[in-house]
Amino acid sequence: LLAVEEPEAHLHPDKQRIVARALARLSRGGVSVMLSTHSPYILHQLSNLILASEVDPKALSRIGLAREDAVPPHDVAVYLFRLRDRGGSEIQPLPLIPGFGIQEEGFLFVAESLQEETWRLVQAARTEAENSSASERPSP
Repeated sequence: LLAVEEPEAHLHPDKQRIVARALARLSRGGVSVMLSTHSPYILHQLSNLILASEVDPKALSRIGLAREDAVPPHDVAVYLFRLRDRGGSEIQPLPLIPGFGIQEEGFLFVAESLQEETWRLVQAARTEAENSSASERPSP
């Protein structure tokens, strides 16, 4: 059994993806892997590797993956640990969705919220810049 706690610590997101692929290959090689993570990159990469098990080897090669990277869904169990309002934790199994992979609602919500905030800030900064440059123009 290989237990890994938060392998994403101090790693660039691209390196987190490499770690996820390495752990998946260890699992495919017969090592039982137990992983705890807060990384949306590792979760998403593992989800992709589960989805890869549904894809033809030639297509995988064109995508840059090997058959050894693909993880059959029956080899994976994913759990979300949530704090209860009254204290303690609740363990919620996350479904593996055929044709998609791991249901990532918790992480996806944060990513979408962050992207929406970025978009609003970009729009506000552009409006501010336009207003500022308009007020600096000499009047005819």
